[in-house]
Amino acid sequence: YTPAMFGPDGEALPNARAFEYVEETVRGWYPAEQVDVQSFSADTRDDEPLRGKNLILTLPGQLRPDEVVILSAHLDSTAREAPEQYAPGAEDNASGSATLLEVARLLQGQSFERTLRIIWFTGEEQGLLGSAAYVAGLADPGAVVGVVNLDMFGYDSDGDRCFEIHAGTLPESQQVAECFARSAAEYGQELERFDLLTERAIGGSDHGSFWKAGIGAVEILEDMFENNLPEGCPSRDPNPNYHTENDTADQINPDSAIRIARTALAAVMAMAVPAAAPAAEPASTTGAVRMAQPRLLQPLPLPVNAVCGVTSTVDGLLGAVTLDSWSGWVRRLSGADPVVVGGQTTTILSRYSRYLFNGTSPAYDYVLEQVAAWYPQAWIEEDPFQYTVTGEEWKNLVLTIPGSVTPETVVMLTAHLDSTAGGIPVAHAAPGADDNATGAAVLLEAARVLRSSAQDGGPFPNTLRLVWFTGEEQGLVGSRAYANDHDLAGVTGVVNVDMIGFDSDNDRCFELHVGDLPQSDRVGRCLVESIAAYDLDLTLDYLTTGATGRSDHASFWDHEVGAVEVLENLFYHALPGGCSNADGNPHYHSDTDTIAYINLTTS
Repeated sequence: YTPAMFGPDGEALPNARAFEYVEETVRGWYPAEQVDVQSFSADTRDDEPLRGKNLILTLPGQLRPDEVVILSAHLDSTAREAPEQYAPGAEDNASGSATLLEVARLLQGQSFERTLRIIWFTGEEQGLLGSAAYVAGLADPGAVVGVVNLDMFGYDSDGDRCFEIHAGTLPESQQVAECFARSAAEYGQELERFDLLTERAIGGSDHGSFWKAGIGAVEILEDMFENNLPEGCPSRDPNPNYHTENDTADQINPDSAIRIARTALAAVMAMAVPAAAPAAEPASTTGAVRMAQPRLLQPLPLPVNAVCGVTSTVDGLLGAVTLDSWSGWVRRLSGADPVVVGGQTTTILSRYSRYLFNGTSPAYDYVLEQVAAWYPQAWIEEDPFQYTVTGEEWKNLVLTIPGSVTPETVVMLTAHLDSTAGGIPVAHAAPGADDNATGAAVLLEAARVLRSSAQDGGPFPNTLRLVWFTGEEQGLVGSRAYANDHDLAGVTGVVNVDMIGFDSDNDRCFELHVGDLPQSDRVGRCLVESIAAYDLDLTLDYLTTGATGRSDHASFWDHEVGAVEVLENLFYHALPGGCSNADGNPHYHSDTDTIAYINLTTS
């Protein structure tokens, strides 16, 4: 009870030394400069003066320290009768405060891209006074990426493991809610049902102070209300001991509570973005919000303000992508414009795989010369494989831009360079402007734009690998060879671009072939959220069970690596909010697949 923890003279009553206990515990784990106490004075709902303190633990961000993720809970309790004497508050809100303690214990030695702040508020029961004081003291409220506030989640008498996420109507809050929901699915261990509340959300806990400042925040709460949401909680299950002396630990359902605690840890870690390999876990195992260490630092593909990363770095790079430059790559790769290879001017008439490596087509050498002019030789690999039908040696071209923090974690952007055309001499007429000069051009433009930021080392924490595959038209030969011959353990996601140029109806709708691997869904969600984050004005069909495996992404599916294919609107899937019809390129695999039929604005 806040008046008992900070009495008239500022000293805690003998039976109310909770703040001191938590502060001493946290200071035993972290350096003094990371632990701060914020004192405040305010009037309660009853216009009584109140003194209180907030305890703030800060884990400074390594790459984006000015962007802040907050995990919070109120430490104080109350009871309807004599709260200064006995107000155990096991659920309200020792459940939340204990989770913060366990998170703080587990995160010793961990580092993140963003700053992670863990805050125990007081004065909540008197009108959110501690959180209001904290928000009022923020120099830049816009620096707060998101807040997860934990308040009462231990009671679950019916054992249905259902809870409420109070998100409100701020888009930023709904992003945080989606992050928490996905973390529940990934790490909650059968924590699958919840009520996600927007217009009907309540602001009666400390998240409400952040809402008032326009900061994205959610409250995680037991199944307290009858919300009647489809696939949500089947019935309300409020704690009858709320705000009484009977709110004790024996009323807590630990099986449900531990799952929510684990989810909170996963969610804030994903939002803060792990930046380094995990340090050794502290020796103590008290409390046991345990997660296997190999998974502890695996980021989830959550809303863009969490993992997919709306940053000035990405925004600036996207601004450097130009229509003239990108379309220029398509024109040269498809023979519309000449190229210079080995000092000689020539034209690419075909990119059929055999002719890439027997001196007939200069396309492979052209791409290699472009990349070699921009990047150190050590970052470029010509990856050979055998086309077993003829015994010929073909190659994939691989550009690896090493990560600056976690280079062992690899993200791949891929496209097949080769082309074909049916029923004609493909050595002379397989322009493949759509299939797949459009995809190969994406990789060239990406390499061009990234080259300046990569001069002093990689621009991203993780490694980025660009691969131009060949042999795709012969049955994904190049990508299968790559996937079979390389260690894919560190590959966290693959985006494969294959045919993105045709859009005759100008609806800017495309297909994202995700498949049924959870790893691929994470990549797909990140791509979808990036469309909204960067205002790219596109719609899509998000395909799981109906996804095709007819391009190079499927080679990664075979190894259970998360991969997606980005494809023009080739089929009609009748998905709600998706493409309204099929808009397949009639020039597919023909000598008329030229840039004349490419919608440059969409692609």
